[in-house]
Amino acid sequence: MASSGQPATLSRPLDFLVVADHSDQMRFFPDFFAGKPEILADPAGKKWYDLVKSGHGAEAAIEMIQSFSSGTFPKDLMYAPSTRAFKAAWQDNRGGRAVQ
Repeated sequence: MASSGQPATLSRPLDFLVVADHSDQMRFFPDFFAGKPEILADPAGKKWYDLVKSGHGAEAAIEMIQSFSSGTFPKDLMYAPSTRAFKAAWQDNRGGRAVQ
């Protein structure tokens, strides 16, 4: 079944497997839901966290998506490859081994 709900069948099986994660914002949401102080220190992060905790998660999600897609997502909340938060997430994904 395709994501659109339409029936779909492959003519032959796939010969590969991929396990992937998004590079940007990797581990942002676990840190966000844990209420990490670095996230709550940012006014937008605090606002979104409070919205989620008060049962308004959909509103927070829409604001986050709009902010990210318009390029106005707070710089201090970006988990991009050059940031400390991203590097820590990558190291955790590698089982705590230092990135080479």
